[in-house]
Amino acid sequence: MRLNLGAVVRRRRWARDVLAATAACALAISALLSVQTSASASELDEYVNLPLVNRNAEHGPGGVHPALPTDLGTLQALVEEARASGRSPESYAALLFQYRLVAATEAAGIDLSSWNPRAGVSANRT
Repeated sequence: MRLNLGAVVRRRRWARDVLAATAACALAISALLSVQTSASASELDEYVNLPLVNRNAEHGPGGVHPALPTDLGTLQALVEEARASGRSPESYAALLFQYRLVAATEAAGIDLSSWNPRAGVSANRT
C-alpha cells in the first residue's frame, strides 16, 4: 500500500487549522463572558453590604436604604444574581429586605416611593 504523503500533510494542516480556529473561538467567548460577568458584578456590588438605614421609614419613603431601587423586577433580578453569585445572604440582606418590602407593598396597593407610614394605610393606597 502506497501512502499519499501530500494528502496526509493536507489533512494534518486542516486539523491544525480547525483546532486553532476552535481555540480562538473559545478564547473569544470566554473573554466576552468575563466582561459581561464583571459588568454585572459591579452593578450588584452597588447594593451589597448596605446598612438598613431606613428600616422603619424613620428617614422618609423609599425603603430600607435610599440607594436601593423600588422596582420589583429590578430587585428580583438583583436578588437572583446575588444568590447565583454564591455570596453570603448576610451581604445582600438589605437588597433582600427591600425586595420583600416592595413585593408586599405592591400587593397591598401601596407605592413605596411615596409611602408615609405615619399617614396610615388608606392615605398611602394608590
